[in-house]
Amino acid sequence: MSLRAATTNSPLRWASSGVPAGRTRVEDVDVRAIRSKLGLSQAEFSRRYALSPRSLQEWEQGRRRPESAVRAYLTVIDKNPEAVEEALMNKS
Repeated sequence: MSLRAATTNSPLRWASSGVPAGRTRVEDVDVRAIRSKLGLSQAEFSRRYALSPRSLQEWEQGRRRPESAVRAYLTVIDKNPEAVEEALMNKS
């Protein structure tokens, strides 16, 4: 198999969006809105979901943007906070 054939058939070939095929593009999240929806202070939110309080402040103030994995995590918190809390509490 040629290199061209191998890369053309690769599951990681790039889609037109600039994201490898088969991977999900994680959109920006409104961290403050997620936290407010849950009725938590910054300290409570960062403690409950194991996030740095400093990072949380910087994301909310627009000084920094969460990395892709953190944006995905925050999206899950937004959609199903109980599942995240349960997963973090179960230390089996």
